[in-house]
Amino acid sequence: MDPLTALSVAGTIIQFVDFGSKLFDHSVQLYKSSQGSLKANEELELVTGDLQCVVTKLRGSFSTVPTENVSSFSITDDEHRRNFLTICDEATEIAHELLLRLNGLKAEDGNNRAWKSLKAAVKAAWSKDEIKSLRQRLSLLKESLSSGSMLLLGEKIDAASLRSSARFDSLDTQTQQMLESVMNMEKGLSKEIVEFTTKLICRSEAVNQDEHQKTRQLITDLRNSFTSRDSPADIITAQIEMLSVGHEEEQYLRHTIQSEILGLLRYPYMTGRYEQLLQAHPQTFDWIFADADDWEFPWTDFGKWLREGQGIYWINGKAASGKSTLMKHVYDDQRTQDHLRQWSKNPISGLIPYCTATFFFWSTGTTLQKSQEGLLRSLLFQILGDHPDLIHLVFPTRWAELYNGTLSIGRKIHPEPWSLTQLQKALERLTGQTQYPLNVLFYIDGLDEFSGDAEKLCTFFKHLSTKSVSAKFCLSSRPWVMFKQTFQGCASLRLQDLTAKDIKTYVNDKLSESSAFEQLAARENELASKLAQAILDRADGVFLWVEIVVRLLVRGASNRDTVPQLWTRSKSFPTELYDLFESILSRIEPCYLDWASKAFQFMIASAQLASDPFRRSMSGPIPTTTSDESNMGRGVSPLTLIEFTFALDENNEWEGMTVLSKPQLVSKLEETQIHLTARCAGLLEVSDSGNLTGFGSSFRRILWMHRTARDFVCQSTIWTKTMAGDCFGDPSACVGLMKSAIVSLSILECEKAWFLRKDNPPNSSTMKPLAFNALIYAYHADGDSPTRKLRTKLLTKLLNTDVPFDHPPSLPRGKTPLDRATLYCLADFVEDLLTGSEPSTRRRTVEALFVPLCTPGRYWSQDYPFPTSRMLDCLLTMGNLPPRDTSDLRATISPSQYPGVYGDLYGELLNSNSFTIPPIKIPRFVESQLSIIGGLLKARVDPTGTLAYIPKNFVLNKEAIQSNVEKDVAVLLESERVNIVTVLIKIKQAITDEIDLTKKRKRGFVLKRQVIQISDDSEPDDTVFIEERPCYRNKRIKTNDDG
Repeated sequence: MDPLTALSVAGTIIQFVDFGSKLFDHSVQLYKSSQGSLKANEELELVTGDLQCVVTKLRGSFSTVPTENVSSFSITDDEHRRNFLTICDEATEIAHELLLRLNGLKAEDGNNRAWKSLKAAVKAAWSKDEIKSLRQRLSLLKESLSSGSMLLLGEKIDAASLRSSARFDSLDTQTQQMLESVMNMEKGLSKEIVEFTTKLICRSEAVNQDEHQKTRQLITDLRNSFTSRDSPADIITAQIEMLSVGHEEEQYLRHTIQSEILGLLRYPYMTGRYEQLLQAHPQTFDWIFADADDWEFPWTDFGKWLREGQGIYWINGKAASGKSTLMKHVYDDQRTQDHLRQWSKNPISGLIPYCTATFFFWSTGTTLQKSQEGLLRSLLFQILGDHPDLIHLVFPTRWAELYNGTLSIGRKIHPEPWSLTQLQKALERLTGQTQYPLNVLFYIDGLDEFSGDAEKLCTFFKHLSTKSVSAKFCLSSRPWVMFKQTFQGCASLRLQDLTAKDIKTYVNDKLSESSAFEQLAARENELASKLAQAILDRADGVFLWVEIVVRLLVRGASNRDTVPQLWTRSKSFPTELYDLFESILSRIEPCYLDWASKAFQFMIASAQLASDPFRRSMSGPIPTTTSDESNMGRGVSPLTLIEFTFALDENNEWEGMTVLSKPQLVSKLEETQIHLTARCAGLLEVSDSGNLTGFGSSFRRILWMHRTARDFVCQSTIWTKTMAGDCFGDPSACVGLMKSAIVSLSILECEKAWFLRKDNPPNSSTMKPLAFNALIYAYHADGDSPTRKLRTKLLTKLLNTDVPFDHPPSLPRGKTPLDRATLYCLADFVEDLLTGSEPSTRRRTVEALFVPLCTPGRYWSQDYPFPTSRMLDCLLTMGNLPPRDTSDLRATISPSQYPGVYGDLYGELLNSNSFTIPPIKIPRFVESQLSIIGGLLKARVDPTGTLAYIPKNFVLNKEAIQSNVEKDVAVLLESERVNIVTVLIKIKQAITDEIDLTKKRKRGFVLKRQVIQISDDSEPDDTVFIEERPCYRNKRIKTNDDG
């Protein structure tokens, strides 16, 4: 059989089985209209019309013998061929039975019967037993196709066999590319991929299109005749399409999938570092496009490399020499595009499309801004956003999953989190593909700010550059040894050797902008140029040092320094950056030191919580394959100006802060901006500094002047004690930041704020991060007695707002503040809310709260902490729960139930790739789960209903079980993600083994009562029991009565 015919038939059968199953599911609508609900008789016509075409197609597929040579694919194995034909025959028979029965419903005395609903018609056509039988036949049909013939199709068909098909050329170019991309996958074809392939061909071929669309068009025309001319034309579509579809419908589906994949790649602050960088000072860095031959220091001609070069161009320079500014300059400059246009000229095909993508690592930014996952997602998003027709080539597996899921009614799609392997392979496919002509230039800045293994990352880029002729890479970093070794022989430049003229230009321009300095310069000729030369001589190519020194000189001129004093000032600055930071910080007035200390502490605490905020990851060495920090989970977003303002506000009457008017808020934001400059010596600054015009200014971010400033504050002996402490151990910073986030959220939510910002009101994208920040800070402040009353008030305010909180899929919608607080393990708050309620009510509430505490749904996202023993103790104390039942019959517990987990894990959850964790978090997950189980056993309660088979007096040896589980899952540490169920199975088995071992020990012991006589004349009953102790059955403890 022709391979495309075989795949198309298989696709029709798969969709028919789904269609047939849903036909008997009365809650599912099989067809939908753009102009409202369809009538039952209309649906009946549509069903019978489609079934007739299915029967015709299945019968016709095997009625002819192919004339073309298809030796590359033929079902030569007689048994497999017979199986496939049997499946087709069975599908045809079932479809024909359905068609006959439904056609019988349409005619009664020659007239169509008016059914109230399709549900009523189906109930009239089949009895319950008949429906049950049909369901079983459909289920068996799908199982047979999935387990046997479908897998055979996957083994026999490859890209070459598809191209040899005479029908291959009739498919559109995009469909051909999709088929070739999945057929060329390295790991072979999975069941999911084969199913996608069959559905794609079934929907794309032109066979039977006119016939099965005819009924829909008739019904559409009839419905349109009853509507006004001004109304949009009615469009009828099938929820499950068993045959080919129109071009527009298929293209809409594909565009939807493209948008979904791009949405999965996108993340907050993806371009934050690029946007934060200032433009290069006018007339600086323009030499990068000049001829490199006439320079004192050797460097590779950058313009020539853009036009003609391949591989990697490495821009290196010492810390704060201006590498990031230069990278932004070349990325933005039109001359780069001119050179790339020349690179992309082809004498035969003309101009090849080209594009650029950039990423700026940022060590003080969010987790994704300094991780390999963030890098790859950003690069792929930029290129695929401009060229979406590449998406199916770059992500064939993800495309197939979404395609299948979209075509399945009632199937919830929880996309699997991106793994590094998936993203790396995607970039390899992008740079190595040849179906879609495209030249790409990548700009990647700050390799030394990458949080993972920088050497491996560089090797990855070098591998890509050598394998592709259509992609090249411009990289920048400090000149570390690993970078020198990796990029040896690549095109390169050393920045500090080439910026002397730029520094002079910058100093002269900045000094001349000061009217106070101009007055001094009028008294001494060439003062600015002389100072510029002096600064250049001491700067050693460090642009940041120059910027700070020039700022201080201008301040001196504004203070009416004389020319000799200005010279003295210029010579007093240390030449090393850290020494310069020490010098300027020492000039902070003593009364501002406490304010500066808090400001630095808030910045550091926020940075510590930017990744793995709930400490879900294990301590100690991290496995090499999972070293990327993106596995740590989403943390707090960077501090905004409004949060920073209220965190430093010393007013404890926080309720009054939430009703600020627009002028009052702007005034407070302006004060904070001024205080930052005056009290932190310029080491902290506001992004996009300028006039603060309203609520939009609230979200400007607080930034370190430079990475070196952050490093200095954390390492300086003066600031170490106060600044570099671990925020996890001291809740004071977290309480302050929690308060500021909630106050900020309240201000933005108030009606006055909405009214004043009608042109750009706060929305979920701006308010949800504030709420999430507050919950993370609250988690770390939980248990702090001095602030408990304040925290309860703040959380009551937060959890009763209209912010759309995310919910785990296994929990019902519309959760209460108690549900949300339990999800985030806020024990103090939960206890305060439960205290005072009536005992029976409190007990019912506590039982309900075990759902969010123990639900597997919390692992659907990395946004929730693992359950804590503190939260469990709170519920056990407040609930007064009934004692747990025990039974030796393990069959009383469902196989899909796991100890300490609320509810069965079945269906989608069991097989879902969304309920996974990276291996780095497995030890903490196991520790958390055992704490919950141990706490329930100790309290002798079981609201989860999963501990009945555990004996009453069983003592959970958490250390031993933890060790055993970790040994069992050690092999999984090389994986990128592990399904939660896999770990739960290991925990369940370890507990079961421990129970069996305990029983064996008890059976291996006997009790021996040691007795002594009170006197020689005593009666046999006159004895006392000295002790009762165990001994092994084959041993005896010798006692007095043994003689």
